[in-house]
Amino acid sequence: MSEKLRTLTPEEVKRLACWFEREMGIDIAFYRQEFLARRFLPRAAAMGFRDICQYLDHADGNEGEKRMARKRLLVPTTEFFRNRDVFVAFLDCLKRSPALACRKELVLASAPCSTGEEALSLAILCEEMSLDAKVLALDRSVPSLKQAACGRYNKKAFSKLDKIEIKRYFKEEGSIRTLEDRVLKKVFPVCCDLRYGLPLKAVHAVFMRNFFIYLADEAQNEVISGVKKVLVDGGLLVLGKVERLRMNAGDWTALDLGSKIYMLKK
Repeated sequence: MSEKLRTLTPEEVKRLACWFEREMGIDIAFYRQEFLARRFLPRAAAMGFRDICQYLDHADGNEGEKRMARKRLLVPTTEFFRNRDVFVAFLDCLKRSPALACRKELVLASAPCSTGEEALSLAILCEEMSLDAKVLALDRSVPSLKQAACGRYNKKAFSKLDKIEIKRYFKEEGSIRTLEDRVLKKVFPVCCDLRYGLPLKAVHAVFMRNFFIYLADEAQNEVISGVKKVLVDGGLLVLGKVERLRMNAGDWTALDLGSKIYMLKK
């Protein structure tokens, strides 16, 4: 395969769609074809297969490869306080939103939350700033949500935390650290498929970082419509730094373009 990744053929796209629907109940029409090519063509080539179809024939009889395929599609990659400056900017934007600045309790959402580090970072942030908050961690992966719920991680997950934060908010158990109960109780896992909206109401901020980069344009529009339904007037949406919001009908105001933080005006 050349350095420039080729596009998937119509037959490969069809086989991938049928395979994921049959094996996992996942509709890959949600994803950009370029993303699918990046995730699966190198994997197929590394295993010596000519194309995606051969790779899927192999995966059919291999439970380990099925798990790997799911992982490559859902990209369970996150970390504590990823891009810490975004969290600092978020606090500033909270103060600048008239609808949120005086709230006694905040409802925040991390969607998708993967294995929970972002949702737990928000809980730590609220604890640090003495903010009364409930953090909703949304994902379609039950194993990921279970990890978020227990708050247990190996030491490699803590590279972005300083020693004071680790000592203040985590219990050490050998090679594992567990979030303190007083912080963990702020986090509520929610299993859902974001294609069908967010099963929430009256949310003050949604962190949806590094998700749009995987989605087809139509899927992005559907997700944003779902976010607008659950955000309160003046609520905040936080995207990834390489993502952008398609502004429409004057619904959104950019509060911090560098950190991709937007305020909804209904």
